[in-house]
Amino acid sequence: MDKPKKQRKLTLITISQTLFLNVKFFLRNRLLSYACACSFNFLVSFIPVFMMIAIILVRFLHASPDVIETVMEFFPEMSRYFSTEMILNEIQSTGELHIFEFILGFFIFWMARRFFATTFDSLQNIFHTHTKRKAMMNQLLTIAVEALLIVIVAMMIFIYMSMRTIADISFIRNFLEGIPQFSSIFNDVIISNLIKHFPNLLIFITLLTLYRLVPGTTPNAIICTLSALLCTGTFYVFRVVLHHFLNVSNYNMVYGVLSQIVITLMDIQFFFTFFLFYAQTIYVYQFFNEHLLAELYLLPKMQEVGFFGKRKLILFLRPDYLLAEDAKVMTLDKDTILYRPGDETEGAYYIVEGRITEERNGFVTTMGQGDFFGEVGCVIKKPRNSTVMATEDSKIIKINADEFVSMARRNQKAMRKLISKISSNFSFMDEETD
Repeated sequence: MDKPKKQRKLTLITISQTLFLNVKFFLRNRLLSYACACSFNFLVSFIPVFMMIAIILVRFLHASPDVIETVMEFFPEMSRYFSTEMILNEIQSTGELHIFEFILGFFIFWMARRFFATTFDSLQNIFHTHTKRKAMMNQLLTIAVEALLIVIVAMMIFIYMSMRTIADISFIRNFLEGIPQFSSIFNDVIISNLIKHFPNLLIFITLLTLYRLVPGTTPNAIICTLSALLCTGTFYVFRVVLHHFLNVSNYNMVYGVLSQIVITLMDIQFFFTFFLFYAQTIYVYQFFNEHLLAELYLLPKMQEVGFFGKRKLILFLRPDYLLAEDAKVMTLDKDTILYRPGDETEGAYYIVEGRITEERNGFVTTMGQGDFFGEVGCVIKKPRNSTVMATEDSKIIKINADEFVSMARRNQKAMRKLISKISSNFSFMDEETD
């Protein structure tokens, strides 16, 4: 006899449910507003951050001043707002650190912190229901991540410039030229692509650090890496498409520098929108089981909802993600009794297909696809007080009591529904007593 085909967790239904939850929470958490706040504070903090990176490169790593000029090549817009030559002269002319330089450095660091603090707030707004860090801990972590990212970016720029310097050494160049095929690949593929995509590499490393360290829920490293990669790729494609259709030179003839500023602001705004969208994706993935349970528990009756409600109902009726867990799935033949009065309470149940009846002191309730039952007993931890039987071949999912209670605690609507059912249950018991 052939074994039944194992249910897959990742199906089109699961992907659609994930996307729905992602968009739902993105709008509920007002992440577009947070993206605007991050964009504004990035503009305010960008120059202080760049100054700190320049200080680390020139003063502590003893990099050549040409390094800063190379960075400017990646971000030519910066030359419109301040002179790098002046900054380099100030950094190189500073001898020993005095109290004034220390105070100035502290305030530069504090100005840069504004952007990082806003970024932290936006991520905390996504993961807030699962984060228990205290305010002081968040402040310390903000400063630590800010310092870490600045040092990482400075080190990557230093390593990149060192590799370019080594490649330009005459001995190395002559050696590579002696191997034509390798020289062609090295110069045309490796070096050219490294130069072209180095800013994207910086963005990827920054995103990965933020996604991994800030939420406070220890998200999966692979998911964080994939999300950072997708965010970087999405932003890159967006910029290519945007700048393909927007000819900046044509707009400069009419609006001058203002056109470049507007397009730059558009780039920044969309970058942080993508950044928060993929952060929300990490949250949904990490706690998908819990949110899926909440959606199932709150499913309305088909006749109680309108057009969009019916589409949502159809989307969530079949939870492929839970069906893939064999330990949770139960198949009941017709006339099979699931439990009787006095049986121990083991959990709540969700009906995937079939029909179930619950009989309590002569009162019979019929339930079908999309209905929950048994949740009251698993919450109040009392023996069963009814008889539940399958009136036709059925498939149900058993939800562990702790898992169900955890879901209800974190979802206000689910908790209100549960309290209502508990109240109705006790009212029914009081009527029986009378």
